[in-house]
Amino acid sequence: GLYNNALPIAIQVCDLTRQIYGEYHSEYAISISILASLYQAMGNFITAEPFFQQALQIMRKTYPGEEHSQLASALNNLGGLYYEEYKYLAAEPLFQKALEIIGG
Repeated sequence: GLYNNALPIAIQVCDLTRQIYGEYHSEYAISISILASLYQAMGNFITAEPFFQQALQIMRKTYPGEEHSQLASALNNLGGLYYEEYKYLAAEPLFQKALEIIGG
């Protein structure tokens, strides 16, 4: 119900954000992370994963070598998807790196 109503809006936000900021901007990464989270909440993990991976790639390029909270968030988001998919070995290093960044 509500997820299906939100999906076209989230896609439109991603398109607009990409047009305004470009494909390698943190704002675009945040918008595709939100879209990925929506797909994840709908149980569509296969569709969510490449969006989370793309968001992480953008954050790594945006903050190279930096310990930035947005990078930690992107790591945590992808790790959370892997965890929900029972891919614990893939999730663990992402969670560990996110914790290092936020000082945990």
